[in-house]
Amino acid sequence: METAWKKAQEPAYIKGWFNDFLVYYQEHGIVPADFWNFNKCGVRLGIAKNQLVWIKKGREVFIPYLNSQELITLVETIHLIGNCITPIIIISGQNLMEE
Repeated sequence: METAWKKAQEPAYIKGWFNDFLVYYQEHGIVPADFWNFNKCGVRLGIAKNQLVWIKKGREVFIPYLNSQELITLVETIHLIGNCITPIIIISGQNLMEE
């Protein structure tokens, strides 16, 4: 794996990869409008276990429990020609149906 990683960083290898990609791109009629970049990132909101929080009134409050955190996912999508889709925030859901 380390050998492949080192090879992938060599300029000649990178140039060769892009040349192969260009051939594929042209053979299959791919146009710039076909390219989108999709990125996602997980974020933990809230207060971590056993931390002090400085509140507005100028004093510290100790938060001993881990249950004051929420995980969310941030998603961004950008088009090769410059367009973008409005960023998405995915929050945890709640099951409202009972079995």
